[in-house]
Amino acid sequence: MEVLKRTAPGSGRFQAKDHSFIHLTIETIKPLNQPLFRLRHNASPEVKVVYTAISLFFILVLVRGKILHFEWDSAYLLITYFPRAFLSGFYDFSFVLLLTLVFRILLYVSRDKGRHKQFIFYLYVLAALITVIAAILNERTIRIIGSPFNYQWLYYSDFMGSRDSKNAVLSNVSWQLSSIILISCVLVLLLPRLLLLFHNYLTHGKPVRLKRAFVILAIFSVSYSISFSWYKNLRGWQYNQLANPITFFVESVLKTDKSNLLFSMDVPGDFEDLPNTGIPVTRTLNSSSTKIRNVVFFVLESVPAQYMDQYGGKFNVTPEISKLRSNSMLFTNAYAHSPATNNSMVSILGSVYPWISYKSITKEYPQLKLNSITSLLKERKYRTAFYSSGDLKFQRADEFLRHQGFDNIEDFSSKYCREKQFIVKGKRWDNPDGSDDQCMVDAFSEWVDTDDQPFFATLWNVQTHYPYFYSGNEKDYHVESTDFNRYLNALRHADKTLGNLMAALKTRGLEESTLVVIVGDHGEAFGQHQQYTHASKIYEENLHVPLMFVNRNLFSGETNDIIAGQIDIVPTVISLLQLPRDEQWQGFDLFSADKNKRAYFFAPWSDLLFGYREDKFKFIYNATKNITEVYDLEKDPGEKVNIVSQFPGEYVDQGQKRLAKWIQYQDVFMKASIKSSSSSLAKE
Repeated sequence: MEVLKRTAPGSGRFQAKDHSFIHLTIETIKPLNQPLFRLRHNASPEVKVVYTAISLFFILVLVRGKILHFEWDSAYLLITYFPRAFLSGFYDFSFVLLLTLVFRILLYVSRDKGRHKQFIFYLYVLAALITVIAAILNERTIRIIGSPFNYQWLYYSDFMGSRDSKNAVLSNVSWQLSSIILISCVLVLLLPRLLLLFHNYLTHGKPVRLKRAFVILAIFSVSYSISFSWYKNLRGWQYNQLANPITFFVESVLKTDKSNLLFSMDVPGDFEDLPNTGIPVTRTLNSSSTKIRNVVFFVLESVPAQYMDQYGGKFNVTPEISKLRSNSMLFTNAYAHSPATNNSMVSILGSVYPWISYKSITKEYPQLKLNSITSLLKERKYRTAFYSSGDLKFQRADEFLRHQGFDNIEDFSSKYCREKQFIVKGKRWDNPDGSDDQCMVDAFSEWVDTDDQPFFATLWNVQTHYPYFYSGNEKDYHVESTDFNRYLNALRHADKTLGNLMAALKTRGLEESTLVVIVGDHGEAFGQHQQYTHASKIYEENLHVPLMFVNRNLFSGETNDIIAGQIDIVPTVISLLQLPRDEQWQGFDLFSADKNKRAYFFAPWSDLLFGYREDKFKFIYNATKNITEVYDLEKDPGEKVNIVSQFPGEYVDQGQKRLAKWIQYQDVFMKASIKSSSSSLAKE
């Protein structure tokens, strides 16, 4: 056995005789005992920021790959897909680079203040953690709405102040999501230390030359940008899939409603007819409308036509509506003008297109008087009421309804709803923003019994709104999505509620004297066109809604294929009541020969989208991306094949001018209405 001897007193170094194996091992591992190789290293904040940035970008690339549906289930897939995910991360790289440069400048300014530099580094780590959390949540957000979260969606959610938006967020929180966020945050803290250890091992702690680092970074950035542009075009990726969620949100704050060309496009004054006031009515329907004394609107929340049995739905979820079919007229081509509840409320009650803005009339101008059906019928001694099993405080809908003249307004907080909470995912919902839809039928029934005057009432259900609340036991409809299965159960319960409403009218002898209008406020998507829920796009699943007029004295199971919009409901009802229409209304009597055979719509919360339906064609213009889509809905009801290339350029130009004319008309109309209403309030 070899003997070790000390080479110098107090040196702590030993030398083995004859270059033994022990000597070689000690000399090899000796550097690892130096401070550079300890986890608690003494690297400068400048260096630690750089390695935190590298780690941050690596994690963002993994998340971006998930957004683009790359899978990381095995080492093989990681090796296979990571280069592609890396090429998709240019916007994340740009954000990380900008963030890092800002903090490096702050560190340079504080270069002689050690404590300040450490504080700045900790701020950078905090920013990195926030960035990672935003990226992970962005993956879920894109899956639901088709784009990163933006200011327009924040406004749409009522700045996350409503229970509706809070419940939507809570319904997406899971242990899996929380675990992913926690692991990612730990990696942000741990990876920089491991990278520093590896770097120090390779360089033996020698500092990197600053000029060389900048040259390498510049070459890498240029090469990365060129490769990204080439591969993005090759793969057909859209900006919404690739954008960094933080920069996307900042961009949305700077964007305005009227920054698009359509708001200022020069369109000849006589280009085309638009919604006109005072339309002469030429009726083509012979009816016994003199027997109609009462009107009820039953509004189905988040229900497109395609899921209902009467429109070809295959799930048998609306049997009660099927029972009404022989006493009704069904409109096959009815549309919401915007995939948003409060916008539809304005159109359904006031017969006007919504304000073309991401903002809402009900929130910004709840005092706006629209000469609604409510005010017209109140002048003729009708009682009026509005019932909802949801929360009418959302975007100040309750204030708006009061200014429209409703005598009685009740929502989920009323005495009939407080004890009827609903079930989500098999459990009672502890923080409800709504109640069982049956409660509004109960409240309506008691209200009807209090007087025998003619009445107008609106009942607006909520259980079919995300995250979809069903009552009783959940039925398995054998669909892939658990959300969709829950939705179908909620729709089945809404149908049952409508059946109970009709039974209540029949029991009271009001069935023949009451006109019931069934309409959807907007649609709901479940994966079609890479979107879920509503408000993000304007395809059929977002806007094509059911519309039925029910009364056995007026209808006998007819079908009407005219192009209809929500603004046409009130003029049609008033015509059936044989009352004069209001000059402010923009809708038409659907039984009139003068009906405008076109419906316009828009959605401004993700991309800025405009469109219209005319004949069998659907025209969609994405004003954000300058992309036009045209669909033949007879041959392609699912809007899978864009046939715009089959039309001449003049057709696209004419379509854009048509939209510009409508947009500019509506902008002037709403400004005048707001000004007139404000002047009236000032005088009062």
